[in-house]
Amino acid sequence: MFSTAVKKPIYRSDTDGETETFIVDEWMPPLRKPSHRWHNICVLCLFALSCLLLGLSVLVHFHPKSATDQECLRRLNVASPVHDVFEYEDVQFDNAFWKPSPYKGKPTPDLESKWKDLWYYGSFGLPDTYLAPLNKSANGIEGNAWARTKSGDVLAGLEVFHNLHCLNLIRQYTHRFEYDYSDDPAFHGDEELVLADVTPFLHTNGPRGIQPDFDSQHRCPKYDRIIQWAKERQIMVEHP
Repeated sequence: MFSTAVKKPIYRSDTDGETETFIVDEWMPPLRKPSHRWHNICVLCLFALSCLLLGLSVLVHFHPKSATDQECLRRLNVASPVHDVFEYEDVQFDNAFWKPSPYKGKPTPDLESKWKDLWYYGSFGLPDTYLAPLNKSANGIEGNAWARTKSGDVLAGLEVFHNLHCLNLIRQYTHRFEYDYSDDPAFHGDEELVLADVTPFLHTNGPRGIQPDFDSQHRCPKYDRIIQWAKERQIMVEHP
């Protein structure tokens, strides 16, 4: 606690006997200049922090984090629940015209079955949250409401199976006189594939002249993961 005692001030006179106008208080300690130590420390800390933040900003600007496959997939494509299971692989196509393939040749029951395994999967339930990203109204189109599953989701399918189905119809049409397709629905092979593959393919120059080399490099989603996703969720499978 501070003492309340005050020493009586002393008045000093000049040589003429006149009292000076100032007073000397002998109890008052000598005045000290305020310490700037903590002020300097705070300034240095703020300066160091500013330099650190500036350095991090420059680092992030010139060395940005690379986007993952999933981030690129969602940024460059229309929304789809299948994106969650997408996994890419690098594939060298083995696609020359004269090379055998399990999907080439004249139609047989075995060949038809292989093609069907590529695309014949049922629809699935899609939450309403996907309607806006798909540019669809919640009320349906042309006065028709969306078909619903028992759980209330929108009934949906995957375009990849639809496109492969159309491609299969084109294949079947070319062999329509060699196989009985009378139990299949009417052909509607006028659909267009909208995914433009811009991968360059080269040409060879040999005894047969200039020939295309379709064994090009591609980065493809693993198709078996897409099929597995569809199998686990398919509903309303129609049997021909």
